[in-house]
Amino acid sequence: MANVAQLIVPYFHASDKFQWRVETSRPDYIHADSHLIGHYNPARSNLIQVIGEQEVRYFCNLSRYAQWQQLAQLEKQQVSTLICASDIQVPEILTRQNAINVLSSRLLDTDVITHLGNKFAHLIGPAEILQAGFLVVENQGLLITGKSGAGKSQLLLSMLDRGHHWVSDELTHCYYSQTGQVMGRALDELASFVHVKHVGPINVDKTFGLSRRLQQYPLAGIIHLGENVQIRIQQAPTYEQKLNRTILNRRFPVWQLDPEVNNLAVVIETCARQLTLDAWGQRATVELAQELDKTLCEAP
Repeated sequence: MANVAQLIVPYFHASDKFQWRVETSRPDYIHADSHLIGHYNPARSNLIQVIGEQEVRYFCNLSRYAQWQQLAQLEKQQVSTLICASDIQVPEILTRQNAINVLSSRLLDTDVITHLGNKFAHLIGPAEILQAGFLVVENQGLLITGKSGAGKSQLLLSMLDRGHHWVSDELTHCYYSQTGQVMGRALDELASFVHVKHVGPINVDKTFGLSRRLQQYPLAGIIHLGENVQIRIQQAPTYEQKLNRTILNRRFPVWQLDPEVNNLAVVIETCARQLTLDAWGQRATVELAQELDKTLCEAP
């Protein structure tokens, strides 16, 4: 259990995106199995409710009695925090009560919900910390796994040099986003650095630029450098056998590649493009199987 104000305020206060002002505050706690955040709605039990321009207009048009009734309903549903977004003026009645935390932000209400939803998702939701790097190639998030010395960091530098992006090098924190996607992010204290064998630590942000590192990204597949990866083959047709690995109860395709192969970066770019085609329903293994079956049927 965690104090809501302790979770929200320190995380965003230092960011230029967020300018939180604590209008009222009281100690309260959130539970992982509760609905966490949503737009202002006294009929819903979201523990954090966000008031945008539309909601504040609705609230201010109510009679004073109706406003107090709505606040009593929120308190009854154990709503912990109200956030006035879009830099709107906080209704006076909210600052005069002390039953619910009231914060304000200059961000749009939808942005507040998105940012806080993702923050709480990896604070209190299911998560795994994996010894793996994370690259974004052709808009596809790829975990890079392999034993120490397999060449993960050298591969990361090679892909950055080809114009791709990265999220983490040695350790990747995987968690569910608010929309149910498995996301990857770096551990904060290691986010900027890559340790390259025979070279030492490199500050990638300063070497390649801050724009090349993404804070988080959805996971789509896994590249394993070397052998003996703990994966299994799905039961599938001969032409469609795939290696896969389960992360947070989701299965992801695995390509097991030799780190010494020529043009490894090109091979990985091809794997990423294949993920895109698979998402569009254009699966090469299925198409190949269909063509082979067609050829066999037409054979004399």
